[in-house]
Amino acid sequence: MSESDSLQSESELKPQANARRNNMLWWCSVGVVVAGAMGATSIVPMNTVKPYALANTNTTPTFRGEFFEMYGSPQVSRYGDVDWKPDPVDLPQEIRTRFDGKVMAITGFEVNIVRQTTKGDESVLTMEQYNHHYTGFMQGKAMAAAEPPFGRVVMGSHGSALPHFVERLPDGMSACNIVGVWYNPSNKIYVNITATPTPGTFTASCIGSVGWKRAVITVTGPTAGYPQGRASLDVPSTAENTTGLLSTFAGAGAPVCSQLEWADKNMWALTPWANSSTPAAPGIPKMQAFSEGNGNEHRLSYKGYAQEFALLIESPVSFSNNAMIINTNKRLTDDKSPGPIGGPLPTNSISPPNADYSGILECPCTTRKIKVLDAYKLASTSRCGMAVETMSECGSAAEALGLQMMTAVTNKSDASTSAGCSAIVSATGQWSAVFNTDATASGTCATAAANTVALAGAATVGGVAVTLQIDPSNQSVTLTVSCASAGAWFGVGLNQSSMVGAYALVVDGAGDVTEHSLGMHAAGSQLPSTVTIVSNTVAGTARTVVISLPVGARAASVAPDWTAIQEGGFPIITAVGSTPKFSYHKTHSTGEVAVGVVGEPSCLCRDPTANAGTIGGSRFNPGVCAAYPTSELLNTTYGGAINPICNISAYGGGLFCCHGGTVLLDADQEQPVPADTWRMKYRFYFEEYTNQKNTWRAWWSTEATNNEYTVPKSDYDCLDPATPAEQCTHIMHSQFQAKDMVGSGSACMVSGDPNACGDVDLIQSKYNGYFRLTYAAFHCHAPACMLGELWNRDTGELICRNTPVYGESLTPMDEKGYIVGIPPCVWGTAEEGLPPPPVLHLEDNLTSVKHCNSTNGHWGVMALWQMRAAYMPS
Repeated sequence: MSESDSLQSESELKPQANARRNNMLWWCSVGVVVAGAMGATSIVPMNTVKPYALANTNTTPTFRGEFFEMYGSPQVSRYGDVDWKPDPVDLPQEIRTRFDGKVMAITGFEVNIVRQTTKGDESVLTMEQYNHHYTGFMQGKAMAAAEPPFGRVVMGSHGSALPHFVERLPDGMSACNIVGVWYNPSNKIYVNITATPTPGTFTASCIGSVGWKRAVITVTGPTAGYPQGRASLDVPSTAENTTGLLSTFAGAGAPVCSQLEWADKNMWALTPWANSSTPAAPGIPKMQAFSEGNGNEHRLSYKGYAQEFALLIESPVSFSNNAMIINTNKRLTDDKSPGPIGGPLPTNSISPPNADYSGILECPCTTRKIKVLDAYKLASTSRCGMAVETMSECGSAAEALGLQMMTAVTNKSDASTSAGCSAIVSATGQWSAVFNTDATASGTCATAAANTVALAGAATVGGVAVTLQIDPSNQSVTLTVSCASAGAWFGVGLNQSSMVGAYALVVDGAGDVTEHSLGMHAAGSQLPSTVTIVSNTVAGTARTVVISLPVGARAASVAPDWTAIQEGGFPIITAVGSTPKFSYHKTHSTGEVAVGVVGEPSCLCRDPTANAGTIGGSRFNPGVCAAYPTSELLNTTYGGAINPICNISAYGGGLFCCHGGTVLLDADQEQPVPADTWRMKYRFYFEEYTNQKNTWRAWWSTEATNNEYTVPKSDYDCLDPATPAEQCTHIMHSQFQAKDMVGSGSACMVSGDPNACGDVDLIQSKYNGYFRLTYAAFHCHAPACMLGELWNRDTGELICRNTPVYGESLTPMDEKGYIVGIPPCVWGTAEEGLPPPPVLHLEDNLTSVKHCNSTNGHWGVMALWQMRAAYMPS
């Protein structure tokens, strides 16, 4: 095959793309399969390189019913691109017409990535377009994608924000009528809403003695982003005014316009549905999520269900897939080395030399993704324990430390000076910073002992500018303080972070300086004077006083011991009054003066106690790492160390560094220009709805609430055949209960339609807490994944074990070094050749286990159970 056949330009594909759009894609019908053994069918699967397999039986799985095929939109990407965005397309017109007002029963589906060439569809090699994962949503006519709930983002199983869906208003209804009694569960207050003569305007009042007594609510009609419209709340003489999104309350039988999600995170629900304690039987879902076998294993992981079960959806109209595809296509680069693996890699890639996989598929953090911690410090040692990584972060560190910069941060490569970020302070407390890109540089930062070198620093805290100069050669300390106080007093407390017992210098409205030992929110006691005023000047409303302090004789024991001060953060408190004489303050603040050795480089380091900040502008939240035994990411005894995924400084790769639009190359690496054009291809198998049971999504992550983790490289020589295999296997466990994998949120991934999710209350009340598993697929990443297991810890039963199938050649769907399929567990009947569905109780204690090859380290791996479940038979 020529390169021109497989790498088309975007313009060459437009006629084909437009033709398919005009035809609303295409679909094909085959004869309905007669019920029987799972292998008894003549349907030829779309993906045929290897036969599908199951993990819990030797039966060869097949698909049943009819099918239609459709394509996603053409996507164009360059080497290193992360393509991750929703791609909504309409279902074929024939399908929409046939099932308008009816229920379609989806019995299975297949997915592929193809290039459309002059010779037809060509399956794309995994090592050229790597499918990290996808999450697809099929929508019924009644549902529409809406703006996210204000301030509330539901996260998906891969850390991305899920689309928010809202049921549309019925045809002909222009706006919601919200008259009734509403309940706010966050503060347990009922609100009565009544109509006014003005259409779309309502009055509201809190019922009872708590809350406001009169408010006005205005409702607007539906728009594309708000399928049930919006509301605005106006509470006179308060700051509670807000806007909200109207939707359908997630309760059985609740009508449209029965929920209000306000921007201040309050949510109101219309009674009686808000406080109904009797779950109703589930209705037919109006949308479905598709995420089984959804990563690099997607093409040969079977996605079908036993004859009793299907994914039910009413009046299906569209499908939107949010696929995360990483372009690792070596042919788009200048790399002419043999084999399909190659191309530039960022510095932080940890794939070994000559690996049979691309290092960028593991989402290494690059210098394009700047980390900014919430805290930095000036090093008191010759090198940083946690170093600043980029010139941009170096500037952020200087800003966070409050350094008074003379110039912007500069860049250099110098083997003789300290590596990373450093800064030099002048005698007047002004700084200049530099980032040394030579990571092997042998130089060190200043580490002189206290009282041997000149120190200086400056900061502005709470409107008071402070410059500190310490010179042991002449036993002098000079403090310059300045404030635009307009004749009022101001002061500074030295080497303290709180008032109690602090040594403070107070400058009154005339510029006189007094010394104090402060009390608890009180003036405390005035101390004998030991300072000398060098100068006292006024410019406009600002007064500047230069003060000389003694090094030897101290005003009191609370005064700083200037002979012990070293480089680093020097804590201060400041206050500004409202009168000329010292009295209760008007404002007060705390902060630090960054003190350095004059003329010598000070290392600017990450504060090892800080574990919060941003990566590429996205807020890093270490709180998503669950505690043991739900997760082992934070367990320092069982696993040996906190997993790097939970520490912002140690975080070296994963979804924070792999958002859609990311280029997985360092800032100094030029991205190759050539582009590749491809598109997703789908086949959905379906039947007419008779009595199939809806099988809803269930989910759990072995990483618990974090959804990714780092596999550390083994300390042993795993290339030595004599090394025991267990020394080169990283094992992780998660303990949870069956109820944790059922319900809304990540477990279901479908917002806005409770019928698409398992109802925990219904399972408890109608089925005594029992439900059935129908399908279980383990999602994990090449090249490290070895197996995933799901155990019932109460009975010792192995519920499901999934082992990935790795490719053996260089052909599509058989790529060497890559997972090409993960056979799932499927349960049904003996007539189908399937074991019966496991029955679980909500309180059952379960354990998930993941085994990874740790010969090499790996960023951002996953260990997710993508499952389907069903209610007990009636």
